Amino acid sequence: MKKVFLVLLLPFFVLLSACTQNPNQSYDINEFLYGLSENERAESSIRFEIEIIIPDNDSKKIDTLSIKPIVGSWVEDKVKDVNIKDVKNTVNEDDNLLEIKGEVTFDNEGLSNDKLEELNKKEPAFLGVSFINEDEKKYDITFQENEVSVKEIE
Repeated sequence: MKKVFLVLLLPFFVLLSACTQNPNQSYDINEFLYGLSENERAESSIRFEIEIIIPDNDSKKIDTLSIKPIVGSWVEDKVKDVNIKDVKNTVNEDDNLLEIKGEVTFDNEGLSNDKLEELNKKEPAFLGVSFINEDEKKYDITFQENEVSVKEIE
């Protein structure tokens, strides 16, 4: 049986930040996109891609197994599965990027397409990612309302 993905609510959002590296900020977002879709089992999912700029002065490796998506509060309790599909960590003199692609499947029981769209407008279904670097520092990187937020979690 072939899989069919229907983009229910929105085309993929493509949000590009024209970010300049803030000296107080250790990481930044170069590209961010996500979309809501439905799989063949009528489950909703969030497909996302995020490209994070690693500062030139940061040689710390990121534990790719620690990468977790940050989802909106209305999705948190409904998450069924998280699949980080592809991680590319390119650190060289021309390109310091961490590229992450993944999918979050969540229970949409009781939520119509209109309700999903309404909830997503109030608070995006996908907000960003968290990860841990080799110094055991945890970072939450989110993108909302054209603002990048980088939080180091102690």
